[in-house]
Amino acid sequence: MSRARSQRWQEPSSAGPGGVDRPLRVGEVPIPAGGRPGPAPAPPAELSTAGKAAWRRLWRSPVAVLWDERSDAGPIVRLCELMTREDLPGTKAQALMVAIEDRLGLSPKSRAQMRLVLVQQWPPAGSGADDMGEVLLSIVGGDDRVEEAR
Repeated sequence: MSRARSQRWQEPSSAGPGGVDRPLRVGEVPIPAGGRPGPAPAPPAELSTAGKAAWRRLWRSPVAVLWDERSDAGPIVRLCELMTREDLPGTKAQALMVAIEDRLGLSPKSRAQMRLVLVQQWPPAGSGADDMGEVLLSIVGGDDRVEEAR
């Protein structure tokens, strides 16, 4: 496997640089700079050993708090397969990987476009939330505002 392909995406350091220590702006969505808490979902059986390791690594990323293991599994599996395949030409594999990474929010540019903000404290201070669903509800104003919109 080429060095560039295997090292494109890297785990964030625990509460490392890049997290903001300021109030969130309207429309920004917090994600934990230290990565997704808890264990990764079980990797699909069809992945190779290296693919399963890539799966676990990806699920520790900060943006993984937004992923759903059922509906987002397809692109994540494809990325794991690309990360571990050696039979594709480097340029083609790299282009495919970049496209999937961008769709999953794994690059700084895609996180900025999605208005995702790395935060040091998780859950965010003042959110009163224990999980990502509660964090998102605290951002949009809770159940009352959701009900009013119906």
